[in-house]
Amino acid sequence: MDLWWPWSGRGQRLGCQHANSIWSPPLRRHRRLAATVLLVSLLTGCGSWHPVSEQGRERCVRESRRGAETNALSSALAYGQCLFGVDTRLAREQERSLRQQRAQQERRRALCRMHRASLPGLVAGFRQRRDQLQALEAEVYQASQGPQPLDPQEQRRLATYDQEIEQELYDQQLEAWRAAEQERAAAWKRRHLAQLTSAEAALRASADRLRVIDPALLEASGRPALREASLKQWLACRPETFQ
Repeated sequence: MDLWWPWSGRGQRLGCQHANSIWSPPLRRHRRLAATVLLVSLLTGCGSWHPVSEQGRERCVRESRRGAETNALSSALAYGQCLFGVDTRLAREQERSLRQQRAQQERRRALCRMHRASLPGLVAGFRQRRDQLQALEAEVYQASQGPQPLDPQEQRRLATYDQEIEQELYDQQLEAWRAAEQERAAAWKRRHLAQLTSAEAALRASADRLRVIDPALLEASGRPALREASLKQWLACRPETFQ
């Protein structure tokens, strides 16, 4: 049997064998894809044997897109394979998550009972060190009082020679005060910096002792600061606090 091929530049006849060689691979691919799509449709709820939940289908969609190749057939096969037992896997994951959550809650309750007596003292120490650091940061250098110049009215009563002597004496005193003041200010800055460094280290150490109990007692970033909501829960130490 011959077939007429109308899409060539001029019409020509093709034998059945030649035609099958052209059409067979695409037809086979379409048949495989159609069979896969049918299977997936049955598994996703069109059939009545084992319907898959909405959460299960969403999980399989994500996994098939992530793990399969970009072609539609591989994605559909991965989706169909995922559907087998996906709800069972989800149930096991949820059960495991609940067990871990209950274990975490129990650990937190045990820690609360263990540290209930010591926590108020640790918090008080943290606040004291925080206040000390803030007070040091608020300090500013106070310069000493320098020599006072001679009163203008007094200078007018003096002779010109005496005025020059008084001015020279004042200039010497002023220069000596400035030199001494410069040394005094530098010493204060060194001492103040050492105090700040020590106070910051003490605050960090106090914060670390609180983090051992629960990192949530302190803010996550910046200078250590108490998280009051978490602190109230720990100080209350009631079972419903850790639900």
